[in-house]
Order: sequence, then structure tokens, then C-alpha cells
Amino acid sequence: MSYATAVMQRSTTEQHAAEQAIQAVVLRSTTDRAFREQLLTNPRGAIAAFVGKSERDLPADLQFAFVENTATATIVLPDPVNADLTDSELESVAGGTGVETICGIIALGMFIYDTAEKIYNAGQTAGATPQ
Repeated sequence: MSYATAVMQRSTTEQHAAEQAIQAVVLRSTTDRAFREQLLTNPRGAIAAFVGKSERDLPADLQFAFVENTATATIVLPDPVNADLTDSELESVAGGTGVETICGIIALGMFIYDTAEKIYNAGQTAGATPQ
């Protein structure tokens, strides 16, 4: 097996495991009201407890936000941008169809994958099995 093939398989396996960990958190939140409340009020603590770790053991840059589904649509706002945008940047922020938009969509996908992977890795480091 080539190195590239091994990396791709590992990446796919880790991504699948991270997705399963997220699904386990969401599933538990549907039946465990105390866990759901902790996800809403102290998400880092809830995730740490879920994977059998202390909150301080989680990477400092790993942040979570959970919200109740009380609206018709929940929209996550992007990070604020500099007010001095070029026309190209403004088009991209406004949802233009240029290369910048496509790159933005890819970056969002990578961010989601990275976050899922961090949740998974936090559980693996602790040796925990999702509950």
C-alpha cells in the first residue's frame, strides 16, 4: 500500500470516527436532559466529560457552541471582516460565484472536518468510548 493510500484511508477512518462521536453527542442530548443543559451552558465541560477528560485537557483552541433548535432556521454567522473590503472581497462575502466563494465553501468544509476530528481525537486521547 502506498503512503498516499494509507494517509487517505486513515483520514477517511478518522473522519468517520469523528462523525460518529458527534452523532453520539447529539443522540445523547436527545435523551439526557442534564447533558443537554451542560452542552448549552458549558459545552467544553460537557464534551470533556463525554470523552472522559478534564476540561483543561482539551486543546485551548477547541471551542464549541450548541443551541436549542427553537427557530425555523438557525444560521451561523461568519467571523466579522475588515470594513475596508475590496470589490472582489465584498463580492465573495456577499455570496458571489467567483473562485473566492468556492474557496470559502471548501474552507468551511475543512473547518467542519477539523472540528469533528478534534472532538474525535479528544476522545481517543482519553481512551474513552462515546456513551
